[in-house]
Amino acid sequence: MRVPDCGEIIINAPPLPEQRQIAQILSTWDKAIVTTEKLIAASQQQKKALMQQLLTGKKRFAGFSEEWERYSLGNLVFIDKKSIGKSTPKDFSFRYISLSDVSAGVINNNLKVHQFMSAPSRARRMVQIGDILFSTVRPNLQGFSIISEAYSDCIASTGFSVLTPKQNVCGNYIYQCLFSYDITTQIDALVVGSNYPAINSSDVKELKIYCPNYPEQQKIAAVLTAADQEIDALQSKLAHLKQEKKALMQQLPHRQTSCCVGSRNVSLILSSEDKYVGVLTVTKAAVDLFTTTVKGEKRTCVETSPHKTITESIEQTKDGVVFPNRLGLTDVYDTDWHWLVHCVSVKRQKYLLVMD
Repeated sequence: MRVPDCGEIIINAPPLPEQRQIAQILSTWDKAIVTTEKLIAASQQQKKALMQQLLTGKKRFAGFSEEWERYSLGNLVFIDKKSIGKSTPKDFSFRYISLSDVSAGVINNNLKVHQFMSAPSRARRMVQIGDILFSTVRPNLQGFSIISEAYSDCIASTGFSVLTPKQNVCGNYIYQCLFSYDITTQIDALVVGSNYPAINSSDVKELKIYCPNYPEQQKIAAVLTAADQEIDALQSKLAHLKQEKKALMQQLPHRQTSCCVGSRNVSLILSSEDKYVGVLTVTKAAVDLFTTTVKGEKRTCVETSPHKTITESIEQTKDGVVFPNRLGLTDVYDTDWHWLVHCVSVKRQKYLLVMD
């Protein structure tokens, strides 16, 4: 597209006040998305710092004082312990984990199903719960993951080394070590200058890691796994916010849709037996829908929220950005902070939109 062609693009444009109102709503989501992205980056950086301290023994937990030893990975895990062979029944059906199905810590949910007779020739590695997949093709991309129960019936590509922890070795500790600076440096040295960056199972066997006793391995792994879970939760929140914004963009700019937003959000407070069930952010258009006039007196179930609005709830502190998960209600009647209630008019019909 040439620059002069941009002037020929036709878009739906509501009146200026409504444009501003739509922009205000979408900007709220943009701020939440940017804030979450910053939180993810900060959490990832914090985890890297934890790994550098915990996986090298620079920082120790109370109660542990034994010297660490440096081992070859082959001393701690079995490598490619089980494979399927030519004697496998031709109609044997299985889900196949290919190299493209694994990224750092994640296995594709929608794996292809094959029968042995027509399966890819690389489909040979048997896996079990607790095994670790180590991609030997482009290992610098860190295609490593732990096999959970959901994938214990799968067959993996021979492009992986399958690591099975030996007795008194914590699989989660080994897994975390694979992402460490120490292992990354060793892998980079093996693939440097290669047109096809790959290593083999013998190379994997000789990778070196520092390893404490089993209880300390478990303690370290638990802390780093918790950090991973926090990052995963933030990434899920980010995907959810982006999906919400996409839905809003499809609804709000519609030329037959009118939108009305007040100068600040209020809240619809849901209650049951005198207990709060939840607080929903409500636009002025929705407030009008919940308001009626009886003998000249306006009555509504909507009141000003005792809690912060979406924009106000995002705070900057000396420790970084604070992005709350909850509104702060008590007991089991808490609710997610980002619910939004809005009312639109389409062809003289009113529709109540409740978006999470």
